[in-house]
Amino acid sequence: EDSPVVVPSNCFIHPVTGQVMPMEGNIWYDVLSGSFTVGSRLSFDAMRAGPLPYICNAVHGTGNCYPSSSAPYAHLLPSENWWPLRDDREMFDSFTGIRVSVVGVTFDSRCGKLAAVGGSMVDAETRMLKPIRMFDFFEEPKSRKLVSVLGVAVDPLSLKVVPIFGRCKSESDAPTVQWSKFQDRFSGLSKNVHRCIFDPISRGEVCAVDNEIVLTLRLAIFESNLSLLLAYQSHLLTLHRLLEEVGSSGGVSGFGPIT
Repeated sequence: EDSPVVVPSNCFIHPVTGQVMPMEGNIWYDVLSGSFTVGSRLSFDAMRAGPLPYICNAVHGTGNCYPSSSAPYAHLLPSENWWPLRDDREMFDSFTGIRVSVVGVTFDSRCGKLAAVGGSMVDAETRMLKPIRMFDFFEEPKSRKLVSVLGVAVDPLSLKVVPIFGRCKSESDAPTVQWSKFQDRFSGLSKNVHRCIFDPISRGEVCAVDNEIVLTLRLAIFESNLSLLLAYQSHLLTLHRLLEEVGSSGGVSGFGPIT
C-alpha cells in the first residue's frame, strides 16, 4: 500500500522516476523556452544553448535575500538583475564590484523574478579576486590545498555566492573528484560525480549529484551509433547477397557483366 512521502525543503519529486531528489543539480533553466525542467527533458537545441542550473535562495532573517540589497556594489545591478540573460553571460558581483560569469539562476524572493547568479573567489596564485567558474581551481581555506570548484551556492547568512569544493562526507574525507563513483543517498544507486551541492537534508554537509544531461547525451550518441551500425550491417548484407548473385550467375548481375 502506498504511503505519503514527505518531500524535504529544496527537494522535488522527479517527473520521470518519481524519486525525491535535490533541486540543485537536477533542475535546469531552459533559456530557449524560458522554463525550468529536469535534464532528461531538455531538447538538443536547449542543451546547445547552455541551460543554467537552478540555485536555491533562502530568505535571510532580516527579510533580505540574494541578490543582497545591502551589498556594497548593489547599485551596479540593474533592476532586472541582469535578466533576461545577457549574450556574454556576465554580470557584476554586488559584493566585490568585479564582472563575473553567470553560473546559475535563482528567484529573488522579494519580487518573485529570476536573478542571475555569479560571484568571486580569491585566486590561489595571484591572491586577487577572480570570477567563480565551475571546475576552476582555488585554495581550500582549511587545508590550503588546491581543489576543484564542483559547485556554487548562495550562502544563507552572508548572501554571497560561494564555491563548493567538493569534500563529501566519507571515510577518507578526501576531496571529491569529478566523474568518480559515489552512492546516491536519494536513489540508492551508484552514480558518477558531476557537481556538488549543499546537502538539502544536512545543510552543513556537501553531497554529490549526477548530471542527467550527460546521461541523456550519452544515450543519444549510443542510439545514433547503433542506428549507424545497423545501417552498415544492412549494407554489408545487401552487398553479400549481390556478390552471391554475381557468383552464381557466372559474373553477371542485374547491372550487367562484371569486368
